[in-house]
Amino acid sequence: MMPAMFTCGRTAGWCAHILEQKQLGKLVRPAAIYTGPGPRKPAEVAGWSDISHL
Repeated sequence: MMPAMFTCGRTAGWCAHILEQKQLGKLVRPAAIYTGPGPRKPAEVAGWSDISHL
């Protein structure tokens, strides 16, 4: 029952996205760009020395 209720509430938004993509002729992708810290090594993570021996 829960998945069906979840789907009912989202159907209008999904349909709107499909219609928009058909109108534009391309997939709609979010334009967000990650601006947080870059990749790091496990040893640089706080607390790594406490669990590295496990």
